[in-house]
Amino acid sequence: MNGLIKITTNEQGSSVVSARELYEYLGFNASQWKRWYQKNIENNPFAFEGTDWEGFDIMSSSNNGTVTKDFAITTDFAKRLSMMARTEKGEEARKYFIECEQKLTSAEPRKLSNLEILELAMQAERANIELQNLNNRLQQHNEQLQPKADYADKVLNSESGHATTIIAKELGMSAIELNQILCGMGIQYRTKSQEWVLTAKYQNCGYVESRTHAYLSSDKFTTKTKIYFVWTELGRKFIHETIKKRFETIGQVKLN
Repeated sequence: MNGLIKITTNEQGSSVVSARELYEYLGFNASQWKRWYQKNIENNPFAFEGTDWEGFDIMSSSNNGTVTKDFAITTDFAKRLSMMARTEKGEEARKYFIECEQKLTSAEPRKLSNLEILELAMQAERANIELQNLNNRLQQHNEQLQPKADYADKVLNSESGHATTIIAKELGMSAIELNQILCGMGIQYRTKSQEWVLTAKYQNCGYVESRTHAYLSSDKFTTKTKIYFVWTELGRKFIHETIKKRFETIGQVKLN
């Protein structure tokens, strides 16, 4: 049954045959071709264009070279049409299509040539090299960023704090002046015990840390403690930025 009806593969990868070739093989009357394809293909409620068949024009060799139609139909649809013929030829065609499908599904995968294997190996090696280069660049980038990250962690998590006096000196003023400015801006206020503390808005921002200072009382025998606050690095940065903005605002007002 080999080569009974030519089977090809369409653009979608489906196995298809010529409906006209099948029609002729089944031994049907050539003059009834149009009537047959209209009924069994184009107007078949169980066959769908684009899925089961695709129509196209051809030059007829049996009718003075006039244009006629043909259809590329799937082998599954061809089996159904063969069964509808209810003839010996129809059964033979149906078995042929089944046999072709079985051979196709049971065929062993094509073995790759040595050249194809070599090309795949080279592609894998190139991909591996590109991945390694990417990892190296990321590692170098991380190594460059690590010192900055370590410094930030060390500064922001440092147990040591900055006294107001030191920060004020950095800003070119006295601690008294800086305290008065921060008080006037509603950042801190003075308690009855004359201690500077942050207002509620800034208490939980991580700007200050408490410290405990131990000292001897006036009788020189009793140890007492006193809690005071120091600025964290985050608080120091906040003060610098706040004072800078304040001076810029004052400067703009004077210019205006």
